[in-house]
Amino acid sequence: MIGAGVALLAYRLALQRPKLVVHIVTEDYEEGTIQVGLDRPDEAGERHIRRLPGYRRAGEGLVLRISVENTSDWSARNVAVRIDFNGLRRVPHANGWAIAAYHRTMQNEIVALQWEGGADFAVHGHWTRELPDLFLNESLVEAPGDECSIVIDVVAEGFRQAWRYPVQWRTQADTQGKAGGAISGFTGYPSSGVPPLRIYAIPLTGGHARQTEIVLGYGYRWFWIDDVKPGEYHVVAYRAESPNLRGAYTVGSRDNDLTATMNHTLVPVAVKRSEVTDGVRITDWYYDKFPPEPHAR
Repeated sequence: MIGAGVALLAYRLALQRPKLVVHIVTEDYEEGTIQVGLDRPDEAGERHIRRLPGYRRAGEGLVLRISVENTSDWSARNVAVRIDFNGLRRVPHANGWAIAAYHRTMQNEIVALQWEGGADFAVHGHWTRELPDLFLNESLVEAPGDECSIVIDVVAEGFRQAWRYPVQWRTQADTQGKAGGAISGFTGYPSSGVPPLRIYAIPLTGGHARQTEIVLGYGYRWFWIDDVKPGEYHVVAYRAESPNLRGAYTVGSRDNDLTATMNHTLVPVAVKRSEVTDGVRITDWYYDKFPPEPHAR
């Protein structure tokens, strides 16, 4: 009888575990996805998160508000919340949050934050705990930017669960009314970083190429070629010190097939008036049949 009573008590205690749910609030949040803007690359090939334009939006702050709701009848004790920013760097250190992780290679760049409720901030049954505000503006999106997300991991006594929220970006650029368009993308290099490069949009039908330059940086670097006449182009990069070293946007780089048998065919990039053509990936290197460096204007 004593054993049965202990078992029943343990079962009852197990049923008293809290059930926590995460809620997020931000200005552009659609069907579980956080929408943000992305500006042009800076001189180091970095792109900063920006607030998307909208009706009666003042200031530059892009606030992310997180709350934890307890949907059970039982109090949640020793609640802690960790947020990992995947594909994002240089996250601001917000008040009320501790730094949980830095970027693996970029010094002093935050990629995870943590809030500890401890014994002082229990989330009682059918109550909601508002956490300190976080800010996404001025954070960086790492190229290629395909799988950016925020993962929120919540733990408490008798509870643990994680939620993943994709972060989808849209280029913000004032191209309306301009005669030309722009080409945007990123470049890699067969090394841990990208050396100084000259990147060209070479027209398929003759005429002058357009050029931009990027500087040394770790990993992939974003690039942007502005004032490109509408038409079709091949996009090729040349190392500044050694122009015979060439990389390009090819079928293999487009399909992310960088194997020994990859397809080195150059991909035509269509440019339209007053529009930005995104997604150009210069990751195909050391193929000796790419065109020589052209003259640009």
